[in-house]
Amino acid sequence: MSTTPIKIFVADDISDTGLQPLRDAGFVVEKRTGLKTNELLEALAGCAGLVVRSETKVTADLLDGAAALRSWDAPASALTTSMFPPQPSAASS
Repeated sequence: MSTTPIKIFVADDISDTGLQPLRDAGFVVEKRTGLKTNELLEALAGCAGLVVRSETKVTADLLDGAAALRSWDAPASALTTSMFPPQPSAASS
């Protein structure tokens, strides 16, 4: 059984070390910083998650245009794989 990996987009500067737990949990992580709103909307197509710090402003229009995003409100320290269940590894497919 094959599942589509869950894609997480990172819009602000977060270290690779900080993103590694997401990768280890089987998520596809794409990081591009400094995007304008229209570029960010394009980048978010098909993404279930958006990680920001303080540079990127998440507006209602941005959320409305990113239909695939899942919604939750939690500090970064609370980000866990319970929000996005781990994906099966290629070996277990």
